[in-house]
Amino acid sequence: MIATELSYDFSGRLALKGSEPSCTAKPSQLTTLPLRIVFAILSHLVSQDLLRCSQTCNTLRRVVKAFPALQYKIELAAVGMQNIPENTLTDQKKLSLLRRYLRNWSHLSWPCLTHTLATTFDCDKWEISGGVITHMNHNLEVQCTRLGSSIEGRPTHKWVHPIRMDKDIRDYFVDLYQDLLLVVVTDDDVVAQALLLSFTKGGTHPSAQMQALELPASARSTNHFHIRGDKLACLSFWDVTGWQGYIFTVWNWHTGQVIMSYDSAAHSDVHAESPDIIQRDYHMFTFLDDKHIAFAVSVTSTEDIRCQAFIEIIDFTKGYEAFATSVNFHFPKIAKNTLIVEASVARNPAPPPTLLQEHAPFCTSEDETVVAMSVGLCDLEEIDDYLDLAFFIPTNRLLHLYHEARAPPTSLSVSWTYPGSTGVHHILVHPPRSI
Repeated sequence: MIATELSYDFSGRLALKGSEPSCTAKPSQLTTLPLRIVFAILSHLVSQDLLRCSQTCNTLRRVVKAFPALQYKIELAAVGMQNIPENTLTDQKKLSLLRRYLRNWSHLSWPCLTHTLATTFDCDKWEISGGVITHMNHNLEVQCTRLGSSIEGRPTHKWVHPIRMDKDIRDYFVDLYQDLLLVVVTDDDVVAQALLLSFTKGGTHPSAQMQALELPASARSTNHFHIRGDKLACLSFWDVTGWQGYIFTVWNWHTGQVIMSYDSAAHSDVHAESPDIIQRDYHMFTFLDDKHIAFAVSVTSTEDIRCQAFIEIIDFTKGYEAFATSVNFHFPKIAKNTLIVEASVARNPAPPPTLLQEHAPFCTSEDETVVAMSVGLCDLEEIDDYLDLAFFIPTNRLLHLYHEARAPPTSLSVSWTYPGSTGVHHILVHPPRSI
């Protein structure tokens, strides 16, 4: 469908109704072609080239605006999203939904969501994946709530997924994009295993060659999982008679192959800490792409004060030596007399176009995802004075600085507001082996 202001003049060239063509002085060869051929040519251009083409003359500008398929491609790229080709909606409908989506996010109305999120979770085991909130109750059932979406044209849906097994269940993790249910179980309270199950069909996941992965830490450890494609990563925290540490492991969960395993006790020589640092704590992590992982890290000084927070990026394909060649993004001291209580990092990954998105016309582009880091602070003199500071950094910018890290350290500008410290500050990007 095209706009009515487009018509043909007697020469067969594109013209604007009620006005002379803008290219009458010397018409380009493109505007002398039939409209359907012009559209076919423009359809092969990427969004940047479409914009450049529309700036050459009024005629082509009107052509680009007249065809929903072309305008949808431009507006989609402008907000860092990508089309899902499996979706069968018309281009006009997709463009309309995209504009509605952006309009809704520009004018959020949180009260309309209270009826959906007013669920009381009766345990601490819960996850969110693919727009579905899941939590495990005391009856070993995973209660699921798929949030409704007017954009995707579906209502809120709730159901219960039972987990039937005779083992002690310690934790679970779901990736609904891949129909994966990972259940951490133990038989003897010493060794823990991660069962690789199909969420919808039960039994071992069809893509897994092994029924379970043995976790390197003890059954009483706290585990934090993330998954990207066939890569499964786990950060395990252990505490044995006063000794504390962590083990970070990455598997190919399809084959069961261990890609890397790092033990803070066994590989303590990898990190050459400064003399005034007595402890390095890893809080959370997230995948950046198929090779790189970002950690939220804090360090404790000899004065027993958690004084510094930073993002540490590794290339996990290098094995445990990845931590020896990591790059650290140091956050400067935010304010005087502050203690770092906690740190976390997360990323909004671009979901794969699966059956779970059969109604969604678009999703976040992989190149435009954002890494968010949160740092919890409190005043040393007023412990109850607690504040969360959040930083948002584009993933591609973070990876670019990682690859370009050299001595002396480069910097990344950020801004925050905190009592006694406001304005623009800099995150120092330290090269490998630097603290």
